[in-house]
Amino acid sequence: MNQPAPNASESDFFYPSTESVSSVHIPSYDDLYKSSIQNPEGFWAERAEELDWFQKWDKVLDESNPPFL
Repeated sequence: MNQPAPNASESDFFYPSTESVSSVHIPSYDDLYKSSIQNPEGFWAERAEELDWFQKWDKVLDESNPPFL
């Protein structure tokens, strides 16, 4: 968890309940990040499956013209 700013008081922060934390969609940022690096196409396919589509995509990742080389 991030450390509070030096001049911040405890009342300046909201800490969710244990129940809320355990039911979040992203339980571990580190695990999610690792999966996105190890298998980007699979990662984004899983994210896209969470959305409603009029027509399903043909290709998850198009690397033919990347923005940064």
